[in-house]
Amino acid sequence: MRTVENFKYLPILAYKWNPDWFPIWCNLKNLKKKGVKVRFHNFLNLNMNKLSDNIAIDNRIKGNFITALGKSNIDKQNILLLFINKLKKKSKSLIYFDNKSSTGIQTEILPYIDKYLKGKLYKDRSLYEKRTFLGNRIFTDFYAKNYNIKEDNIYNLSKENDPEEKSKNQLAYQLYMDNKHKLDISWNIGLSDYRTSYKIPRHKNVFSKKVKLTYIKPNNDRKFDLAANFNYKFASNIIGFQRKEFLRILIEKMKDYKNISIGKIPKYIYRKTMAQSLAVLSPFGEGAICYRDFETFIYGAALIKPNMDHLDTWPNLYKKQETYIPLSWKIEDWENEITEILADKDFLKEIAEKGQNAYKSIWTKEGQEKFCDRFIELITFDK
Repeated sequence: MRTVENFKYLPILAYKWNPDWFPIWCNLKNLKKKGVKVRFHNFLNLNMNKLSDNIAIDNRIKGNFITALGKSNIDKQNILLLFINKLKKKSKSLIYFDNKSSTGIQTEILPYIDKYLKGKLYKDRSLYEKRTFLGNRIFTDFYAKNYNIKEDNIYNLSKENDPEEKSKNQLAYQLYMDNKHKLDISWNIGLSDYRTSYKIPRHKNVFSKKVKLTYIKPNNDRKFDLAANFNYKFASNIIGFQRKEFLRILIEKMKDYKNISIGKIPKYIYRKTMAQSLAVLSPFGEGAICYRDFETFIYGAALIKPNMDHLDTWPNLYKKQETYIPLSWKIEDWENEITEILADKDFLKEIAEKGQNAYKSIWTKEGQEKFCDRFIELITFDK
């Protein structure tokens, strides 16, 4: 059994100001009291000879290679794997943190590391065994197949039968099957830094480890019944499809409903609008979990979101009809569902209160204690 004594020093190859690492950064002292000293490294302060036997890597280290190698024709992916393999040989445990927004797994990394940690995975792990999804996401696959989306040339349906694509899928499948025991849940962006408001720029908080948030108390006396303020333009059309359809339904089918704020707006107006709304609609984006979800809790609105039952995540603040109100993934259901939801303002307030209380709990002393214990449990695994 590996204990915390094996982890007196845990170097993390990452940029500590990245919001994904905020809960570690603001708990450095608490972790040290529990026997784990964490230090962040990047290519500017990395000394391979001074790293400990246990090393953690942020998936964004690939960006360091891209920056360092520039536009050269060198195979950056292969160099990344060689670098990770070098770390593997010198370490007793190599932990890989995949902080990407999707639920996809970088299967090519799995043979080189001892633990693969991700903020969210499919609840049904067998989904990783079957095949890749169109658009690399389960929800984009759902819309591509059920709504005949063909305009997105990045993820063309014909690729399913392409021999080269089949070969890649088979390799990914085998790598997953051989290494699936390495997968575990880390934490999601609910633990990011949400201290900033439209009045306080992020750089003024960057050196403070105190998590002091200003919450807006839920109430029924608000200007808007619903805030639906989001962008729908992504590199892939299929990713933005759900958001685009939500906006279409609200504009075309609910045009007589006057108390809805629709479309992308400046950030400072966006936050004011949230604070003045009974509910916030938060569709999927690059991933199912959005920063907007937790901003909704802070601003005291009820979170309305497509059903999240497919995800396994931590902290899990997605409790149906308790901390959020789920919607069907089917476009044809949305008009009736949203109309019924907005008609019950007392229920919206109840959801807003429970959601905000659940979110508050993760930043209490007890909540941060739970985070530290979980982090230590994740890194002190048996190989």
